[in-house]
Amino acid sequence: MKTETKKFKGTKGSWYPKLTNISSFHPNGVLTIEAVETGKTICVIYEDNCETMSENNANANLISAAPEMLKFIQNILSISENKGRDGCTYGDTDFDSMSAAYGYNSCLKEIKEKAESFILKTLNHEIQK
Repeated sequence: MKTETKKFKGTKGSWYPKLTNISSFHPNGVLTIEAVETGKTICVIYEDNCETMSENNANANLISAAPEMLKFIQNILSISENKGRDGCTYGDTDFDSMSAAYGYNSCLKEIKEKAESFILKTLNHEIQK
């Protein structure tokens, strides 16, 4: 199944969570998701939206990782199914299966490493103050 890659229409670039607006009305502050390049506010998470501030933090971390995750998924869809080992051509019967396995393992390793980095970033990211 071929999926057409469309362009993201939202705020471009990386996003990060930030704790702001500590006041008597919001004693724990308000979490914002901001664009790294512009400082533009993407989203505001108020403390009363969730049971605990740690739940708010977890939501902010996941939202802020969205642009990188989208790009990663788009890259997965663009990986060629024909990627193989350099120097091996299809038709070299001794190397066909080795070449295909090498290409598959190489792509899978890259996908797993990036996925693990997203999980760590989302679950362990500190909120800026």
